[in-house]
Amino acid sequence: MDDIRIVGEQDQAVAPLPVQLMSFKGSVQGANVNLTWATAQELDNDKFVVERSLDGRSFSEIGKVTGRGNSSTRINYTFTDTNPAEGINYYRLRQVDFDGAEETSNVVALQFKGTQHTLNGNIAKVYPTITSSDVTVSFALRNAQVTVLNANGQQVAQYGNVNNAVVVPAAHLHPGIYFVKVSDGTQQQTQRFVKQ
Repeated sequence: MDDIRIVGEQDQAVAPLPVQLMSFKGSVQGANVNLTWATAQELDNDKFVVERSLDGRSFSEIGKVTGRGNSSTRINYTFTDTNPAEGINYYRLRQVDFDGAEETSNVVALQFKGTQHTLNGNIAKVYPTITSSDVTVSFALRNAQVTVLNANGQQVAQYGNVNNAVVVPAAHLHPGIYFVKVSDGTQQQTQRFVKQ
């Protein structure tokens, strides 16, 4: 028993990581992609380089966010990509120390549909919803078709290839409920208003 030795279980000092990334997330909001991340601690953190890829392999820089240098408390960061490409966008962070050492984060993939911007979750909004004169239809589609139908489903007005908004004259309409259908060929939504 005197000849047995245990090898490889020595205590080794482990250096703390320069930056502890707690989270890295992204979300599509309207025409932008918002990226958020948080660090638990930072040591000599110079900056974060935000990179984007369209194929998940070849990344290019789209912006920089200055790091806090040294910190032992949680720090939240944000970056907005105001020009995402239609389709899947891949994002990652390249964290750079003051001495030039780098670490790369995990990759976040987000689907961006260029024409599918929303107005508080809707692609169209009708206001006022009770009127005696005009109704404004605003929408987040390009080249939209706007159709106004009465309660029987009969078309009373139509507007083609319009962008952002259209004013529908309603003074001549009979009192009752009307439906406004907004479509760009791939997306469609119907809202309603009441003519007094």
